[in-house]
Formats: sequence, C-alpha cells, structure tokens
Amino acid sequence: MPDTMPPMDALDERIIAIVASELKRDPGTLRPEATLKESGISSLEFIEILFALEDHLGVTFEANQQDIALETLRDLLDEVRRMLAKAQDSSA
Repeated sequence: MPDTMPPMDALDERIIAIVASELKRDPGTLRPEATLKESGISSLEFIEILFALEDHLGVTFEANQQDIALETLRDLLDEVRRMLAKAQDSSA
C-alpha cells in the first residue's frame, strides 16, 4: 500500500458522505485506505451501503459481482467510479 493516498475529489467525498450517513458516523472518521473490517462495517451494513449508493448515484450492483474484491473503502470508491464511467460511456 502506498504511503500517500491520492486526494479525494468531489465524487469520493459524496460517496464517503453516503457511507457515513448509512453508518450514522462523521465522514471524517472514515479512511479510504482502511479495510471494511477496520472501519467496523458489518456485512449487513455493507449491503445497506450498496443499496444507498444505488439509490443516490443510480449505479447497480449485480448479484454476480461477488468476485469483485471490495476490501477497503478505496476499493468501493474505485468500483463506484468505474460503474459511473461505464454508465456514462454507454449513454453517450
């Protein structure tokens, strides 16, 4: 893992805000490099987070996406960003 993480942009901040809202936590307490376990996110909370991201951002997590390794909040940020870019490309 690199010593320095890339700066968060507006999209990252929005995703973190959604995650924090679902967890009823201050967004400043969530570190993108932390694992979901280190962040204290249970599997049920994670599913609720995915539903909230779908509702707020219009992305769709497919049931067959279980092979995607989402171990850290950064992984989640990157996956949502990838999904949004793919949706934008397909609508262009």
